[in-house]
Amino acid sequence: MPNSEAAVILGELAKQEKVVLLSIRPEFSRLIFSGRKTIELRKRLPKFLGRFILVYESSPSKVLAGVLKVRRTRVASTKQISRLLSKARVSKVFFDRYYAGKDVGAYYEIEKAVYFERKIPLAALRKHNLCAPQDYRYLDRQLLNAILAG
Repeated sequence: MPNSEAAVILGELAKQEKVVLLSIRPEFSRLIFSGRKTIELRKRLPKFLGRFILVYESSPSKVLAGVLKVRRTRVASTKQISRLLSKARVSKVFFDRYYAGKDVGAYYEIEKAVYFERKIPLAALRKHNLCAPQDYRYLDRQLLNAILAG
């Protein structure tokens, strides 16, 4: 049973018309859900920017792992974003490689992260004709609720 704060977030999530499903590497996902990583870096943002993001942990995990409540989303120069390395939990070398050739990047500031007690494997997502996102994809309310219901 999720705690009351997690239950509130999951209840809010279920009411959303559209939610972004974001692919995140497992090592970064675990840092987010532990509370140690509060900034998620991106090269670009989706057009739709909601308050919630579903987290798909990429290979080798291949699971829908949880949900993030976003405090804010920003587009900024890579120079400005580089000041957030400690919150993003990445090295300068990783940062420079990730944003190589880019003057502008983006990031999500995470307000709250809820790790699902029961992760949803890729095989279950495929039953809803959903493939793993390379970067992100959108889920509408009907599909979201069907996935969460199992």
